[in-house]
Amino acid sequence: MRKQPIQKEPEGAFSKRRILSNAEQSFFKLLKDSLPEYEIFSKIRLIDVIQNHAYKDGNRIIKKHIDFVVMDHSSLMAVAAIELDDSSHRNDENKCHDDVKDFYLGAAGIPIVRISTKEINHLSPIELKKRILTAKVSAIPYPSSSCNDDVEPENDSSRRKSGCAPAVVICALVLSSTAFLLHHFS
Repeated sequence: MRKQPIQKEPEGAFSKRRILSNAEQSFFKLLKDSLPEYEIFSKIRLIDVIQNHAYKDGNRIIKKHIDFVVMDHSSLMAVAAIELDDSSHRNDENKCHDDVKDFYLGAAGIPIVRISTKEINHLSPIELKKRILTAKVSAIPYPSSSCNDDVEPENDSSRRKSGCAPAVVICALVLSSTAFLLHHFS
């Protein structure tokens, strides 16, 4: 069987882009100034911060990311998750997505701190540090099924279309993340 040649994308189809908005970039600097003894990661996937032992709800967590994660310097374990919320977080769909993140982070024992983008310019490094390090783990109920675009498919035919079951994808991601950490930090 002959391999198909790789199709080249048209010239200029891809370009680099900033990963942080102006507000996020400003907040990132404030975070680093507030917590110099911690590592700060941005735009990290939820599945990279929590371990899904039950392999349930894979579709609900695999596509989610967290704006910022404060990590312990030596263990690189999450100390807190931080979400910057702008006015778009007031609509029902985004509230549902926020509830999903809050639930899974709480279930994993990771406090989540939600900060309005309007607050960024009014927070001092000391206030921000206190708010993050004193945050409690939230215990919110399991997200409602009304957020149906994130719910794992009920029938197997939808899984077959994607090529593999969510549990397989999650296992692969966990193994690749673990291998990366062992290679770079052992």
